[in-house]
Amino acid sequence: MDALSSYDFYQQGICENPIVSTNHVTPFIENHVSPLWVYYCCSQGDKVSNRFMAMPSARNRIIGIQLYKYDVAGFLHWGLNFYNSQYSLRHINPYETTDADMAFPSGDAFAIYPGKNGIPYESIRLVVFYEAINDLRALQLLEFMSDKNYVMALIEEDYSEEITFFSYPKSAQYLLNLRQKVNKEIKKRLKS
Repeated sequence: MDALSSYDFYQQGICENPIVSTNHVTPFIENHVSPLWVYYCCSQGDKVSNRFMAMPSARNRIIGIQLYKYDVAGFLHWGLNFYNSQYSLRHINPYETTDADMAFPSGDAFAIYPGKNGIPYESIRLVVFYEAINDLRALQLLEFMSDKNYVMALIEEDYSEEITFFSYPKSAQYLLNLRQKVNKEIKKRLKS
């Protein structure tokens, strides 16, 4: 298992279980690589989902739907509490420096803040990512109660294009509406 951005490495058998950056995942999807893991970090700033501070929360939360659609087996998370400059040359105060001393986009290096008595504070970005994982689990539950085609029809009915890692609804309202529809469908099935 290793992080990859080139399908050629996988094709040559150099890595059996790739963890692919979301901006390079298309050939892995097209070739039905399984199990497929994905990740994003400092280099995934154009078009694809990420959790940088400058990005709207909807761009962070859409990852749950993308993971569901492509049956992604796992997500490699980088940067929970990296409170250092690049190469860890010095410690930084994450309340004052959010970019690892100009090394990464703000929000990439950490998702929690140090708190009193060793209890961390969650960032808004981490809370939104948690919602994305909850979306993923709700979609999986609804699939268990129905089927994948039914769930995908719900996901894509209010979006005019195919949802991919590069093309997806950009509004928070789409995500909130979808979750409401999914919850309603689950509740309906639980009653019957």
